[in-house]
Amino acid sequence: MFWKLSGRYVYLAQRCFFDSRKAQNLGIKSDQTEQRLKDYEAERARLQQRAAALQERISVYERMNKAVRAGAVANGVIDAIRLLESTGISEDCLWVGTPAQHAYWQFCGFEAPKLLGDGEDLGEHLVFVKRKIDAKPLNKLFRCKALKFEAVRGEQTTLLIIKPKVSTHLGVDPGLPEAHTQRRYSEFFQDTVRGYIDLIFDCSEKVPAFEQVLISKTGRMGLMRTVDPRFFRAWNTLFGLATREEDSFQMLLESSFLGRKNG
Repeated sequence: MFWKLSGRYVYLAQRCFFDSRKAQNLGIKSDQTEQRLKDYEAERARLQQRAAALQERISVYERMNKAVRAGAVANGVIDAIRLLESTGISEDCLWVGTPAQHAYWQFCGFEAPKLLGDGEDLGEHLVFVKRKIDAKPLNKLFRCKALKFEAVRGEQTTLLIIKPKVSTHLGVDPGLPEAHTQRRYSEFFQDTVRGYIDLIFDCSEKVPAFEQVLISKTGRMGLMRTVDPRFFRAWNTLFGLATREEDSFQMLLESSFLGRKNG
């Protein structure tokens, strides 16, 4: 919140979270608006102090995770999760494909199949966002140095395609068949999926979500949001993905451990 001069009057204004260029007028300067600003600044200071304390605790847990080798998720996935959180869109995100599958194994406390490992779907991660992302958060994603983002935007929703800018995968060579497949896959999303991405949202709006903290191989943590495991295979199919380790996933789906989350 801040004071804004407009003509002969001073107003209390508040910037929009998703677009700092826009500000909402909260009223002309008065005893009430001055008190509102004081309350806001006091609450912000309290929350900043709490956030700093929580971050310190997280750092301790991450060092413990690294010491006991508790994680199995690629660091790039945690980087992407944290970047989406910093742009304010993570709560509207649903991950697709292999990274989401790690959430189910992590919840049950079992070691994920080795073939999952750092497995990526064609070297790319897909995140379905249940709203159309505005220019400011998109620009922040595009400026990321470690990850490359492509955005397929419908009228109401967005599909993010995330991949590392520097990759050790064979797909980094543009002449290899894998690279050709990746390009065709991106073109498929841009040319085809764009036309029905909003329909996917309408049909899946009531699909239950699933949340789980993931741990990377270096101990770092991030909150993964995806769909309920009962809908996972159908969800992958919508985006042209196969479910890795199909037999293992079916056994996990039928286990009582995963059933507790559904109950």
